[in-house]
Amino acid sequence: GILATWNTDGLAHGAYTLRLTVVDNTGNFPPPFEAKVYIGPAPDVTPTVEVSPTPGNEGVPGTEPTATPAAETTPEPGAGDAPQPANAIPVIITSPLPGTIQRAPVEIRGSAQLEDFNFYKLEFGGGAAPTEWSVIEDLFTTPVTDGRLAVWDTSVLPSGTYTLRLTVVDNTGNFPPPYQIQVTID
Repeated sequence: GILATWNTDGLAHGAYTLRLTVVDNTGNFPPPFEAKVYIGPAPDVTPTVEVSPTPGNEGVPGTEPTATPAAETTPEPGAGDAPQPANAIPVIITSPLPGTIQRAPVEIRGSAQLEDFNFYKLEFGGGAAPTEWSVIEDLFTTPVTDGRLAVWDTSVLPSGTYTLRLTVVDNTGNFPPPYQIQVTID
């Protein structure tokens, strides 16, 4: 269901990060879910985030998700720059969803586009805070809007948590903050 609504009236146009932290009744919590959103000229739309129970815990007492209804509204660097089309999020991974369990091959979908686009790259690293990254396939020189970004062959990787990172670079070598999600490979 809907956890909260966020009134974005009065916010500057730009990129924002929403963070949702789920805590069980013993105080344990997985890494927070983060979603990047773009606030810009659009019809009157209120962003919502939905949360499903952790697979395998449905109906187990004490494991119902709870959330602290607080949205972080600090604009990302560059927020408020040139307005973008309504509902456009230029750098996002829409599939797989963060926190999901994946098996090979993994189709990665989303958007990788910028004004003066040069290329995008997809990388993965082991764990929640990788210090080393490996490129998935190669550099991609065609922008993508809400489509297939790459196919990730995870068949040779050990099971565990991985972080996916999408970086989009313009013709001057500049890039917005990379978009990252965590998934589990089984």
